[in-house]
Amino acid sequence: MDGQWDRVRDDGDWDTTYRWVRINGVTGTSKAVITWRPAAGTAAGTYRILHHGDWKSLFDKVTAFTGVTKPFTVR
Repeated sequence: MDGQWDRVRDDGDWDTTYRWVRINGVTGTSKAVITWRPAAGTAAGTYRILHHGDWKSLFDKVTAFTGVTKPFTVR
């Protein structure tokens, strides 16, 4: 691998789902649950899921963030 990743799917694809879950309403903590069910014919290989989002502090400051999974293998 040369350190580059290619986009295979995004949140507009039917086999990718995004679910936002509130953990604590007082502190405002939550988590994103992203599921990808590789469709038939998906090439075997190493993949990861990347998520760009924004979070808002208790004082309404909005800050961008990026989250990424560890690489995983589809066989």
